[in-house]
Amino acid sequence: MSGRTALTLDHPPQRRTLIDSRLQQISLDAGLAGMEQALERLHALSPPSS
Repeated sequence: MSGRTALTLDHPPQRRTLIDSRLQQISLDAGLAGMEQALERLHALSPPSS
């Protein structure tokens, strides 16, 4: 267990915290996926020299 307490959606401050946390995670995931795609395109344009 992570030691965090569960947040409830019926309490506005906790709901805001949960939404903020989810949006931050979505943004981080999207940024990572975007960077992976950019690297794939870059590598496709310039294959490694041997």
